[in-house]
Amino acid sequence: DWYFQGHFPDDPVVPAIVLIELLAQTGGLAAASGPARSGSTPRLRVAAIGPFKFPGGARPHQLLDARARVVGRIGDMIKIEGEVLADGVRVAIGRVTLADIGAG
Repeated sequence: DWYFQGHFPDDPVVPAIVLIELLAQTGGLAAASGPARSGSTPRLRVAAIGPFKFPGGARPHQLLDARARVVGRIGDMIKIEGEVLADGVRVAIGRVTLADIGAG
């Protein structure tokens, strides 16, 4: 992928923000699979990030596995916890909060 060209030369790793986005999208799937408030499909946006830890680095050609679970809901806010594994090794663990912005 294009982001490996500058992240980092001679030592490519997946940028942390890509791992956070992967967890947020996986968490969005988990949130959408639960009960809907109005019977419509939720429209989710990232409302908050963190805390996150990155105990390892994901390299090119590694298989990424994101695991996310909904740990709380308050109004239109959904708290997600999860982790990302690269070839079975944890490379990110943290939380994101998603906001259901409704039908717009």
